[in-house]
Amino acid sequence: MVEFLVVLFIISVIAALITPIYGAINKHLGAEEVRRGQKIVENIFNEMRAELGDFYLWPDVTKKAFYKEFEKHIDYRELKPGEYTYSEDVVKYGGNRYYLKNGMILTLSTYSYHDKKTTGKHMLIAFDTNGPEKPNRPGIDIFAMSFNKDPNNTTLHPYGIYPAGHNLPDGEDLAYGCRGLGEGLAYWYFFPNMHNHTCLEYLNRSNFKIDDRYPIKNFGKRF
Repeated sequence: MVEFLVVLFIISVIAALITPIYGAINKHLGAEEVRRGQKIVENIFNEMRAELGDFYLWPDVTKKAFYKEFEKHIDYRELKPGEYTYSEDVVKYGGNRYYLKNGMILTLSTYSYHDKKTTGKHMLIAFDTNGPEKPNRPGIDIFAMSFNKDPNNTTLHPYGIYPAGHNLPDGEDLAYGCRGLGEGLAYWYFFPNMHNHTCLEYLNRSNFKIDDRYPIKNFGKRF
């Protein structure tokens, strides 16, 4: 009996030592997936820019011509009905979804901030790093970028392609936007169940280091 208890104690000590290391490795792998996803989206837009010229010359993001050009630069297949329910409603409000051959899912959503002058000029791009696999949660495997093709309207978004929330100052506004508590950020209503739009910008400013300050506390548990 004593020997059994000793063995059990040793196992528990080893587990206590290994668990934090395992968690740190998972967080690092997850952060690298996110970094890779951002780079893939940026490369798509850079390739389009090389072909079409500067962003303001592109077709409006509400036009079929934009999606036709976008699809030239991705290797994808159509999502089957019910295969990825997370962003199904997006297509109803303007946009499209793509299941890339590398396993990522891209959701493109057009929006106007209720301002007709910006219609067709702004787009939200959400990428899911592991496709249909769970958890399909913003800030864990889903992250958002913003595209603005209007150099004359940069109040809410800088001109070009950036992580959503790039224009926000450091501090609680950025953290609230990642936790999904941000108000007045104008991101939350485009996806009814996607409120954590500034997490990618948060990770960029921390050099993709996940620590206890990251607003989504269970990041890394899915890996």
